[in-house]
Amino acid sequence: ALAQRGGVGVGHRHHPIVRHVQDEAAVVRGRRPARDEIGQCGEGDGLGAKLDDLLLAAVRLEPVEVAVVNLAAFLTSSGKPGRTLGLLSFGAAILVVATMALDGRPAMWTILAVGLFNSIMFPTIFTLAVDGLGKHTGQASGILCMAIVGGAILPVIQGLFADAIGIHHAFFLPVLCYLYIAYYGFKGHVPTYQKA
Repeated sequence: ALAQRGGVGVGHRHHPIVRHVQDEAAVVRGRRPARDEIGQCGEGDGLGAKLDDLLLAAVRLEPVEVAVVNLAAFLTSSGKPGRTLGLLSFGAAILVVATMALDGRPAMWTILAVGLFNSIMFPTIFTLAVDGLGKHTGQASGILCMAIVGGAILPVIQGLFADAIGIHHAFFLPVLCYLYIAYYGFKGHVPTYQKA
């Protein structure tokens, strides 16, 4: 809805990524996006005619893919949630960089694949953040829940960058966010009294 009002990436309302989010919402509401709703995202390269079929296939496979990625990250991290978070967020950062470097269908698939790495992030961040806080756990939980507003602010900032420097280059912002989450997973979640 915000993209339709021009709030995110003004001038980029018909960009494939914005259209993808709108089409995913249509699938969640239980209807297949009409070909004319796919819009201008693939004009000239034949992608627009097939994007709805690709989207539906991705949505159908996503639960299996998420489970496989999360299981692989968990197994490679030796059961340590911080390491799992670090590996998944670093993987997401790599995929976003790939999206910046690619065009067309490969860029679409790499940005779609980022979602596979996101599913475990917030619960893991939450658990790591409140670990060992004792009587302050409730207050910290409330602050963490309010911090979710960043998910509404950062896309607007990315949209402003997209208007100024282009959509591909504007993805530097999520890369920085994922790298910070990786740092938090690997080292940043350890309290200072435990580091000493």
